[in-house]
Amino acid sequence: MSVRPMRILIIEDCDEDRDFYKRLLLQDATHHYAIFEADTGQRGWEVIFGEQPHCILLDYRLPDIDGLQILDKLRESHTAVEMPAVVFLTSHGSENLAVAAMRRGAIDYLAKATLTGEELLGCIRRVVARKKNIQRSKRNQEKILRELNNTMQQLRVAGDIQRAMLPKQAPNVPGFDIAAGCVPAEATGGDFFDYIPMPDGRLGLVMGDVVGHGVGPALLATETRAYLRAFSRNLTSPGAVLVATNQLIYADTSGHRFVTLFFGILDPTDRHLRFCGAGHRAFVLCSTGEVNQIDSEQPPLGLDVDLVQERNREITLRPGDIFLLMTDGITESARAGEQIPWPERMFGKHRAIEYLQKNRGKPAEDLVSGLFRKVRQFTKQSTHDDDMTMMIVKTLEDSTNTPH
Repeated sequence: MSVRPMRILIIEDCDEDRDFYKRLLLQDATHHYAIFEADTGQRGWEVIFGEQPHCILLDYRLPDIDGLQILDKLRESHTAVEMPAVVFLTSHGSENLAVAAMRRGAIDYLAKATLTGEELLGCIRRVVARKKNIQRSKRNQEKILRELNNTMQQLRVAGDIQRAMLPKQAPNVPGFDIAAGCVPAEATGGDFFDYIPMPDGRLGLVMGDVVGHGVGPALLATETRAYLRAFSRNLTSPGAVLVATNQLIYADTSGHRFVTLFFGILDPTDRHLRFCGAGHRAFVLCSTGEVNQIDSEQPPLGLDVDLVQERNREITLRPGDIFLLMTDGITESARAGEQIPWPERMFGKHRAIEYLQKNRGKPAEDLVSGLFRKVRQFTKQSTHDDDMTMMIVKTLEDSTNTPH
């Protein structure tokens, strides 16, 4: 296989100096050179664009323009990667001139008065090798960037698909005002919520949080949602649905990932909520001002095939009560950089409950958006480290009306 010659352009107005450089290059048995010559800056400029040399031996003093001006024009017309490797040559040993040339893009500097063949050849080899390394590195960076852009595009598509699977609007349930929202930390997220229509007008309420965030948790979140919807068609007990879902999640993940989940079935006829929690708590903000925290009595889904049991619990929501579900992305959102204890830096459940208590007269949708806004104001950040999801179920004073 033939080796492509290294293209060298000599821009030098002195015939003797050009011949000297050529003889040195042709004596180099280790490399094959294609040598081009120019005795003026303008002629050199034409050769640069016609032959695209790898390296330029550039004299400082030329009859039309000086070498620094050529360097300026090169820098204006070439990117850092496209620009040839320039070795600046001058009969003057000025350090200031050398610095000026290097700042304009020259890679090396040689004084003609003391120049030897060994020095010239060594310099050319070094600068061309360095330039090739820069170009190779740039090509690798561009390849990585293309792959990253492709990956980001795929993530955006996956995120669009995932968000499309979330309910577009809350169901209209007599006697209740319901709203929910999800804000992923990345293009895709591990949090999800769902409303599942049940027989006889009942409604399934789902809040889930897959450990971590990103593509893997997003896939498991989508899978868990599908399992819940499938099992809810035939199993009427929330606990039975979670038992069946846990078995499939464990089979899929072998215990390496888990999902905290709340699944409740709301009956609007008597305001009765039957539910089962797996590592996920809920809150009831009573109309009296009292706050009841409903802790989970079971571990998250996916840890072991037999850990989750059919343990159903029941509550009755009274007029004026607010039922709240939220993931830890809200409660654990924290301010950065402040020299205060970690618990005080977190938003916490108490701030969420305090906000809802003060604004409990507002529609559920306004409470959801307002609480998200409150978290951002508290953390003083536009981005967050974890997915944030909440669901609010308000029991209306008049069961015959729903909010507009």
